[in-house]
Amino acid sequence: MNIFSRALPVIFLLIISASSLCIADELKPTKEYLKQTAQVFSEIIENAKPAVVYIQVTKKNSSNDSSMGKLSPELEKFFGKKDTSNKDNHFFDQPTYSYGSGFIYNTAGFIITNSHVIQNAVKVNVTLTDKRQYSAKVIGVDPKTDIGLIKIDAKKLPSIPLGNSDLLKSGHWVLAIGSPYEYIQTVTAGIISATGRNALGISDYESFIQTDAAINPGNSGGPLVNIEGEVI
Repeated sequence: MNIFSRALPVIFLLIISASSLCIADELKPTKEYLKQTAQVFSEIIENAKPAVVYIQVTKKNSSNDSSMGKLSPELEKFFGKKDTSNKDNHFFDQPTYSYGSGFIYNTAGFIITNSHVIQNAVKVNVTLTDKRQYSAKVIGVDPKTDIGLIKIDAKKLPSIPLGNSDLLKSGHWVLAIGSPYEYIQTVTAGIISATGRNALGISDYESFIQTDAAINPGNSGGPLVNIEGEVI
């Protein structure tokens, strides 16, 4: 074996090493960007989570509840299908139990949720992120916009500021925080897919934000937060 033959593996190794260093150098800005993005998300979540609550509701059954129109099969899976077949059965008048999410928007204990979460409620319990539990009073519901307002007797609570949804554009980052399937304080991330969605048959007034952040039963009432940490 001549000197040139022995040198080939070394030269080849040096070429591979040099290429690896170039790739690593090119990836450094991307890694730093991802680290910064993750850090921003962590800060938003850390600030918002204390104001997101878990809501447990005891409801009276009602076959005359018309807070929602006829839903598509997909939306019925999310919001629940209304059963009117047993309206003359006394068992139909037995209370039912459900759960959802909400967020504190006022330090005096006012909590925003969805109207359908607390519709026909006879008892509402709220659990804070620090595990404190309160009985909540229903202040009002607006089925036309599917907005509900409840209040707990507590002071100096953490809150989330409200943002301006008119400023949203497709592609903006968002975080959804809630309690899907009773997994309390679950966070999912995504982007704004579209705005102004309507004709879904959920409420009378519809101008919905569409997002690809995962949202499941139990997320209802929870906040969708923008990159500024505001509820939009």
